[in-house]
Amino acid sequence: MTDYTFLKKLQSGEACYGMMAFEFMTPGLPSIVKECGADFLILDTEHSGCGIETIKQQVASARGLDLYPIARVTGSHYHLIAPMLDA
Repeated sequence: MTDYTFLKKLQSGEACYGMMAFEFMTPGLPSIVKECGADFLILDTEHSGCGIETIKQQVASARGLDLYPIARVTGSHYHLIAPMLDA
């Protein structure tokens, strides 16, 4: 498990900065966001057409960069939430 800088900052009360993405989820997005100084990346599945495979790719890239990935799901049903937790 990654020891995210984001969580340490959050626990110590430091300011955390991030971005919400719902378009242009290219494989390089997490790298660009991290290079801009972000601590986290919210991947919006509610207002985008991206599926679970895209989310998995983005999460894997973000984890390798110490960029905390957060997925916004389309609803509160188990079948919508469970795949995101597995990603």
